Amino acid sequence: MKTREIAEIGILSALMIVFTMLSGYFQIGTLTLNLALVVIVVAACRYGKLVGFLVGAINGVVILLQPATAAFYAVSFIGTLLICPLKTGLAGLVCAIVYDLLKDKNQKLAVGIAGALVPITNTGVFILGSVLFFKGIFGQLITIFVTVNFVVELITTVVLSLAIAYILKARR
Repeated sequence: MKTREIAEIGILSALMIVFTMLSGYFQIGTLTLNLALVVIVVAACRYGKLVGFLVGAINGVVILLQPATAAFYAVSFIGTLLICPLKTGLAGLVCAIVYDLLKDKNQKLAVGIAGALVPITNTGVFILGSVLFFKGIFGQLITIFVTVNFVVELITTVVLSLAIAYILKARR
């Protein structure tokens, strides 16, 4: 791996941390925009499966440190420790795999589909984890809220990922 690539991955990781820490400030009404998902898309498409997984997992670890996560710890400490890094790590991995499969056919389509799969995987794993670890009314409330927030995350992630892909391609 080249020095430039290591530096870019470090910058993406730092952006991930900043966006994750500030995620509560990007809101539309009660909906929170997770701009960190866009960083996962960029990392996964640019550097592949390992970096996509690691940058995604960094997002999950930072989420574990957020004050809002305390409610989840209270219901299932182990479940929270497993779900947070796994959901975003898997999102980065899935994104990289799909991007690699489609990039030679149509790069814009590859970025769009891979970008869409980040919030889909993230939300899907979170809902599955909620059903397994956060049973009862708490799990049901989480599922309802996450479903609404998911639509906003999906649109935001795809649009911003395509815009960033265009900028990165124009730069080369």
